[in-house]
Amino acid sequence: LWLALPDSVRNREGRDFEHFAPEVTPFDGGEMLVFLGELWGTRSPVATYSPLMGAEVRLRPGATIDLPINAEFEYGVLVDSGDITVEDVELPTNALGYTGVGLSVMRISNRAETDARLVIIGGEPFNEEILMWWNFIGRTHEEIAQYREEWQAEGDRFGAVEGYVGK
Repeated sequence: LWLALPDSVRNREGRDFEHFAPEVTPFDGGEMLVFLGELWGTRSPVATYSPLMGAEVRLRPGATIDLPINAEFEYGVLVDSGDITVEDVELPTNALGYTGVGLSVMRISNRAETDARLVIIGGEPFNEEILMWWNFIGRTHEEIAQYREEWQAEGDRFGAVEGYVGK
């Protein structure tokens, strides 16, 4: 995942790559793997710099779940497989649904006769203006140009990417 970090920490030194393989958390009708933040009492130890959550959810055929969520967060739901509805709205495979803030329970149903898999990502709305270009996120055009220059010069900011053939 690529995240836009809040201005207060985005240039902070010492952020390390973290690897975490979440445990499967079963629930009636399926299971989930929480890889960021907290969901339904399951917490990931991965450091975040703003309130976030991310989880893979697997639903059995015909299952419906009323998932307790943080009403202060906005959520995206990405469907990998299954015939999914979120809040009774059809969400096609490979589509991203968005809930906005204010929802404290998210109803998700799998109407398929096979298992479903989806990813839910949520967090506080990001209230800073950002610019994106390729893999770079900045606040100004000048920052984006600087990041591009550092990337092309193979500077320390971005580290080495083994096998990158973009040059």
